Amino acid sequence: MKLKITTLLFLGAATTILVSYFIPAQARVAVGDIKIRVFLKPAEKFSIFYDEDKTIGFRNLSNHDTILVKTMDASKAIEFRYGLIDHGVFYHHKLYLHPGDELSLQVKNQFDIEVKDGNSSRYFIDSWFNDQATKLPSSTGKEALSAYFNAIKSIYLKQLKRIDSLSGTGFLNPATAHTWKLAKTTGYYTALLKAITPQNFQNVPAETKLKAHQILTEINTLSQIQSPDVDGLIYYVTSYHLIRDKREVKNIDQRLSFLISNEQFFGADRVMSSAIASLKHYSRKSDPAYQAAYKRVSAYNQLKGGSNSEVLNHLSQYQFRALNNVRLIDPVQKTQSLENVIDEKDSLVFIDMWASWCVPCRKQTPFLEAIKTRLQDKPIKFVSISIDEESKSGEWIAALKDDKLYGDLYQYRLLDKQHSPLMSFFDIQSIPRYLVIKRNGTVLNDHFVSPDDPAFEKRLLELLKSW
Repeated sequence: MKLKITTLLFLGAATTILVSYFIPAQARVAVGDIKIRVFLKPAEKFSIFYDEDKTIGFRNLSNHDTILVKTMDASKAIEFRYGLIDHGVFYHHKLYLHPGDELSLQVKNQFDIEVKDGNSSRYFIDSWFNDQATKLPSSTGKEALSAYFNAIKSIYLKQLKRIDSLSGTGFLNPATAHTWKLAKTTGYYTALLKAITPQNFQNVPAETKLKAHQILTEINTLSQIQSPDVDGLIYYVTSYHLIRDKREVKNIDQRLSFLISNEQFFGADRVMSSAIASLKHYSRKSDPAYQAAYKRVSAYNQLKGGSNSEVLNHLSQYQFRALNNVRLIDPVQKTQSLENVIDEKDSLVFIDMWASWCVPCRKQTPFLEAIKTRLQDKPIKFVSISIDEESKSGEWIAALKDDKLYGDLYQYRLLDKQHSPLMSFFDIQSIPRYLVIKRNGTVLNDHFVSPDDPAFEKRLLELLKSW
């Protein structure tokens, strides 16, 4: 899939659980451009997201109203998400576009966006469903499980009925109705599988287990949508089969072994992309299970032609060797490398990646400061690195002062963010992000828990003791 800028004026119960939507094997196959137009006022910006971590950004750098147009080629329906802030809470809203679709949008305010043309609201699935999320059962008993499964089934069937109604009136064309059903089926299956755990497995009705087992055979069809929700479903499908076979759900090698051995259901490309994502996001890269999983995926990659060798070679590196190339600047404009920040007496280095504009990041500050005080006699260095751009350095300083961090040691801003090896090596796509390394760069955990996690101190001290 290729993104192209085509017009850019200025860059910037039990038995009933078997009832489900029948998904036809044949897909709507087409190839073409998806076009998104965004009307922006001066200095306005807008971002729309797709896949797990990809972004299409629009920004008007001019002093007058501008229309920005971007296109991307596609061979299937793509799920896009746009983020809005409502009373301090960030929400993701979904829409689905097919090859050949065109959509024109205008930023209305921080709470909403507005469709500028025709019947385009048919793309926005959130506009038509007000279903309350069903809480996972708090009890492992049969009655609680049955009530939960019945509840999610009822919601799902109502969703399908709603889609059929919209389709029957002509509001939804057949392709969009089909895509919405696939999306709701993916959500239903995910909710079903999420409720099944090693602790309650024996109390799950046999019919529900049968349905859970059958979901594996529908993954290829559900993959007619390019959506991270399908990747999430694959995770829970794998978990279910590991639970059923009494294997370790959290063992990455066993998870990837299941993926590879079921290539006929997932497809080779999906197996490889899911395996690489699992390796990339697995935090304890020194674990024997990770190393075994890495070897397994590398062998699979070679069997399939070796096209992913480069990224796998990167994932094999357990040591960040570019400490001296990470350039930092402190609040008084003194620059130095990350290597120079680390002392010989530091056994562990905890790195907090944040930014002045990141609300979730700054909510962690009181927790982190309290931990630093409690662990001040330990050979652990806490380094906070902001990814604010040079143009936002004033906001960074203001945030430090607001959070009473100005003057604290080891507060830095990352220089040349786009080319910094810190960003590329750890594939930092979102913040907050927490890293734990040894003073020589050995990576101990590259997705550490947040400071407000009750297990934070225990896990950090365990790393200190083990290394």
